[in-house]
Amino acid sequence: MGLLGLLSGGSTAPELVGDTWFNRDELPPAAREAVAAGKPVRLGHEIKQTTVVNFWSYECLECGDLIPTLREWWQELQSRGVFVIGVHTPTYESESRKENVQSAVLRFGMTYPVLSDPGLANWRAWKARVRPQLFLVTDHGRIKKKIGNMDKLAQFESSVRRLVNN
Repeated sequence: MGLLGLLSGGSTAPELVGDTWFNRDELPPAAREAVAAGKPVRLGHEIKQTTVVNFWSYECLECGDLIPTLREWWQELQSRGVFVIGVHTPTYESESRKENVQSAVLRFGMTYPVLSDPGLANWRAWKARVRPQLFLVTDHGRIKKKIGNMDKLAQFESSVRRLVNN
């Protein structure tokens, strides 16, 4: 991140692109409208909340271990302005199938919005490197923090809670 990014609170979060969303009804109205029109969702614009973006795949064991924490944040912190979005990024070709992702979303009890990214366009735009990888995005659409090592999850959660308590 360059000096300008540091001074302005992080780099701008890339748009979320794709037309296959699960739990789409949980998106704010402006984001639902963008998705329905085939447009990208921009954090800080269509979603004006502190947002945790999780890049995951259903074959990844560590991803599965993280999902209960994300469900908890969704249930506990949503009323305090925290939004959670999963971005399913397949590791294997079989994980690219919409019906397999939908089955995983149901199996894991994910009630927050999940975007399927079979072509990895979001993965590349966000410069994700591992699964799971978490990004914390401010309500102004700036990436505040990212982690790819779940050993740092407590620090990440602390950052989430600090943002909503300010």
